[in-house]
Amino acid sequence: MKPIVFFAESTHQLENRLHEIISEKGSPSLAIVFSSVIHDMNSVRRIFKSFDIAVFGASTSGEIINTEVYEETIAVMLLDLPENSFAMSFFEAENQSSLELGKKAGTWVKKFHNEPSILVMASGLHTRGEQIVKGILEKAGEETDLFGCIAAYDPAIIQENPQTFVFSDTKVSANGMTVLAFNPDLVSVRGIAASGWKGIGTPKTISKARDNTVYTIDNVPALDVINRYLRIGKDPEPAAEYPLLWEREDGTWAMRTIIDINPDKSIVLSGAFPENAKVRFGMSPGTDIIAHTIERLSAFKKNTEGGDALILFSCRARLLSLGPMVKEEVKAVQDIWHLPMTGFFTNGEIGPKQNKCCGFHNQTLVSVLLSW
Repeated sequence: MKPIVFFAESTHQLENRLHEIISEKGSPSLAIVFSSVIHDMNSVRRIFKSFDIAVFGASTSGEIINTEVYEETIAVMLLDLPENSFAMSFFEAENQSSLELGKKAGTWVKKFHNEPSILVMASGLHTRGEQIVKGILEKAGEETDLFGCIAAYDPAIIQENPQTFVFSDTKVSANGMTVLAFNPDLVSVRGIAASGWKGIGTPKTISKARDNTVYTIDNVPALDVINRYLRIGKDPEPAAEYPLLWEREDGTWAMRTIIDINPDKSIVLSGAFPENAKVRFGMSPGTDIIAHTIERLSAFKKNTEGGDALILFSCRARLLSLGPMVKEEVKAVQDIWHLPMTGFFTNGEIGPKQNKCCGFHNQTLVSVLLSW
């Protein structure tokens, strides 16, 4: 059975489509599912459970199928992978830190295979993606092939009490993580990350921070500094297109998006910055980021053989920045690979970074190629 991708606009349509596919093609072993929060996640996962199909799923801020970008749908990729080629596990955060959650996942994958390839998706607006990456790599090995994202939601749909979700065929969690591990002898997992955002303005200093909350920048309340340049008021949404960029001591860059604003004028970022970090605002150079993506992926393809399916984890800020032109980027990726493709717009991406195997990103498109 070759990979099959489709979208559904309701759980009823999803169930009918699965009936049709299974009756014609047979039953797949795995479904990769990206669903808008407008749909009930428990209903979605129960449908796949009724067909005895394992599910690797997350909530989205927009869905991708082949060359198209959708809203308020359920995007599905069905895979019939070799026997014993993958394993899945679900981790609830409960009272654990993101680092501890990552360590648990890293310990689990090593029991499945000594050198696994990993896809991971986590939920929760305050989940620290860089700590999840750190925990997994600490236990699974620094050179582990690791890709994934933080689940998202559409602010246009949910404006009060927003939540993001990850799910399997048996569980749904607003504060957890689902992990899909592959046996690299049977399934090859390769990928690349492309951003294109540029730093602007003069460097500023993170003068007071704790975890992923920044209290002051240049000894001024963080929100006051942000509003001096961006004038977002108390709404973090407009700031998504202007992340903070930090150049680490090893020469690599980290970008972090503002995801929340506290009453004390502190800001919550999608990942942590240390105190005394020098940061600048980032800005999308418009359509140049599409050219950057095409250049990066074209070079990757020249050095990569084969491929059966492609998964995209694209930052929600790319959707906000490019608007309708984001379809051009998606189509450009499809035109390079000509493979069944699914993906969604995320709250943070996990994939390769400069000089290192893996890192946590924002404003980035991570493309993951599966071969078997």
